[in-house]
Amino acid sequence: MMCTKRRRCHSPRRPSAQCRLGTSATPPSSSSAASPDVRSGTSTRCSSAARSTPTPNTANTANAARQPWCTPTHPERVGRLVLLDVAPTLAMYGQTSQDFATAYWHWFFLIQPAPLPERLIEADPAAYVREVIGRRGAGLAPFTESALAEYERCIALPGAAHGLCEDYRAAGIDLDHDRADRDAQRRMRTPTLVLWGRDGVIERCFRPLDEWRRVATDVRGEALPCGHYVAEETPRRLLERVDAFLGEDRACPPGRCIESWSTTTPWPCSTTRTCCCSATCT
Repeated sequence: MMCTKRRRCHSPRRPSAQCRLGTSATPPSSSSAASPDVRSGTSTRCSSAARSTPTPNTANTANAARQPWCTPTHPERVGRLVLLDVAPTLAMYGQTSQDFATAYWHWFFLIQPAPLPERLIEADPAAYVREVIGRRGAGLAPFTESALAEYERCIALPGAAHGLCEDYRAAGIDLDHDRADRDAQRRMRTPTLVLWGRDGVIERCFRPLDEWRRVATDVRGEALPCGHYVAEETPRRLLERVDAFLGEDRACPPGRCIESWSTTTPWPCSTTRTCCCSATCT
């Protein structure tokens, strides 16, 4: 749906960390076993080797809050960044209120030591998926039955519940790195677009633009008329904002001519080192 490219990211700075990049118009496959409470419309991938191509990326929710760690560490790999319905993880944990903890109860449930959360999820995985999604403002309405059925199938796969929990348990080391970046005054320089639901918890409990501007130098964004699942609840508005944002850079920056990976990419250099805008890459 969105003009972003799935890519894999890994860094020696944090060998166990995953970068959650890319979007998908379909539910996760058995290979990803993602759950919609953390990745509505967003796919999760990781690898032992990062590609060298700088690309725009879209990420969502808790994963998105941790994903920008790749940006200050490897700015040459991330051209533009889009974040959906999330504030920085450090800010969200640090400013936890009863309202936030009640709405985002799964954040605190999933980080509990194994195997308690896994056992409870595996006892009725379909109920877990539907309860977590259904408790959001829009309920189950934005999701088709086929999409819900696929999420239920994936969360019931062996090891899926454990993988989901481990994703959230990684917040421990993520927060350590976030504090280190804050103390060292390291900030993201990548142009960043933040979009969130006007009817959701992020709008109610945080000031997302203020929080992201504390950790990044180039941030813009707005609230859209929806809840947490931005891609499902207001796809047309989201696509318009993302397409306009990613399309601002039609020529490659000096020294960063890259091979085109899509006919619609906003980074349209070709192997001939000539941009589609007729500018010559240097």
